[in-house]
Amino acid sequence: MQQCVINLIFNAVDAMPDGGFVSLQAGHDMQKEIVTIAVRDSGSRIDEKDLPHIFEPFFTTKQEGYGVGLGLSTVYGIIKNHKGVINASSPPGEGAVFTIELPFFSKGIPNK
Repeated sequence: MQQCVINLIFNAVDAMPDGGFVSLQAGHDMQKEIVTIAVRDSGSRIDEKDLPHIFEPFFTTKQEGYGVGLGLSTVYGIIKNHKGVINASSPPGEGAVFTIELPFFSKGIPNK
């Protein structure tokens, strides 16, 4: 999870070459039995046409030499291996928000 959050923070910083803010939020939903982690930035938003592809391996919007497009696909794989989901949104004028949802665990065994 540490690698996932760090990767999302680095991507947020890259999206704000002139500065901005990054915020982290964590919480839980007892009824859904999930833990949530959200990384939000005030940087350039993700283009609507790119949003469906951002978790694909080798997809990148960065200039050549500044990334090969494996960061978000790696995050996606790690989250999926932990039985979780990751979603991205990029509302107009608001940068981007990545939300991770992970199931509760009890003594190393997922709750039903």
